[in-house]
Amino acid sequence: MTDHSMKRALPPLFAALAILVTACAGEVRQAPPGDTPAPKVIYGEDDRLDVYAHPDPFWRDLALESAVAFFDARDIDESDPDDIGVRGRTLRQNMGVCVNEPFASQPAGAFCSGVLIGRDIVLTAGHCVSDPFDCSRLRLVFGYHKEAPGTLATVTAQDVHRCDEVLAWREESGGLDFAILRLDRDAGAERVPATLRREDTLLAPGTEVGMIGFPSGLPMKLAIGGVVTRNGPGGARFFEATVDAYGGNSGSGIYDREGVLLGLLARGATDFVRDGACLRSNVLPETGPGQSAEGIPYLARAVEAMCADHDHEICGDIDFDPTHDATADAPAWGERGSGGDDWLCAAGQGPAGAWWWALPGLLLARLRRREA
Repeated sequence: MTDHSMKRALPPLFAALAILVTACAGEVRQAPPGDTPAPKVIYGEDDRLDVYAHPDPFWRDLALESAVAFFDARDIDESDPDDIGVRGRTLRQNMGVCVNEPFASQPAGAFCSGVLIGRDIVLTAGHCVSDPFDCSRLRLVFGYHKEAPGTLATVTAQDVHRCDEVLAWREESGGLDFAILRLDRDAGAERVPATLRREDTLLAPGTEVGMIGFPSGLPMKLAIGGVVTRNGPGGARFFEATVDAYGGNSGSGIYDREGVLLGLLARGATDFVRDGACLRSNVLPETGPGQSAEGIPYLARAVEAMCADHDHEICGDIDFDPTHDATADAPAWGERGSGGDDWLCAAGQGPAGAWWWALPGLLLARLRRREA
């Protein structure tokens, strides 16, 4: 994949943006005095790995077959169908992270994540779709990953899809947050929809889970090492788990240890803290059962909402419990966790909506208009 760097930088604007986006509630936390930069993320050890670095071929195959990155159409260069280009800057350039922050030199162009759940349908977070009535500006890209250190895998036109229509959409403040999109065509022979969890029941605290997505817009990462800590109120609507999630992970598939899709990442804790002149990952303790963690709507609620209005073959893949109603008003998420008052915000947006994650695109669009 061709990685196009911007011809012109916007240092003051991106510096201001970095301050805004590092904490989803608008606050950049100060590292404790004397604390040195640490390569750990969110809960305990940093579980994130590039696809090529993961030791288990099962998880590598699952990631490449079903995970999809979300881009704005303006950030995709489709002029060469055999080598699709992505316009973007590195994580360090975008966010001002410390030089020893993991993946600091990798490109960070995606804005959300998704997972293939049918031959032509993708599950993501509701706040990743700014307009549920017009998704034409989205580009869904399969295979956006590092195939070796320093090497992005080649992405071709076959890997890039447009959004044809939004089949289900829900975005509640502190509640359900999902969208199901129909692609413009079949995902292709190389892609395999994720195996869906059939049971519409609560997951037990302590259940081991993993996540596949595009944290901070980086090429695909696998984070297999979290646990379910608790279920939210109101039945099987959402649960919480200690997955190492960042802005850009919104919509990432959450799987059990057998690779069965359980839900999608929607909300989480502050991504970064300030350490002097740069930013580093926010390290939280590995919490146990009963503690708050990253917010994950159950898969069944999204599929149920789609099947209420659309007939699709996956509608028979889940044994829906009629006592869980995806159309009902959502109960509050309840007690916030160790992230403080800013804990409860979408993993790909800020408290006022998705404006801050879209801000780089708005700034770049303004620049392009000037150059045109």
